[in-house]
Amino acid sequence: LWIMREAQMMSELITMVRTQLQAIKSACDLSQLGTQWSMEIANVAHAIYYQRIPDAWCEALGPSGPSPACGLTNFFTDLTMRAEHIEKVLTR
Repeated sequence: LWIMREAQMMSELITMVRTQLQAIKSACDLSQLGTQWSMEIANVAHAIYYQRIPDAWCEALGPSGPSPACGLTNFFTDLTMRAEHIEKVLTR
C-alpha cells in the first residue's frame, strides 16, 4: 500500500513539475514574460530564480520531503533517490 501511494505521489509531482516548467518555458519563448502566467506559475518561477523549492512542490511531497530551505538542487537529488528506492522495492 505504501509503495503504491508513494508511486502515485511521485507521478503527480513529476506531472506538476513538468507542466509548470513547460508553462514558464512557453512564456519565455513567446517573449511574453509574465503576461499569461497564473499566480502559481509566477510563484514557481520566482522560487526557481532564487534556487528555492516552490511551495507547490513542497506541498505535493508532503511532510516527508526536503525542507524548503534545502534548495532546489537538494530537491531534485531527493526526488531521484526516492525514485531509485521505489525501483529497488519493486524489483525485489
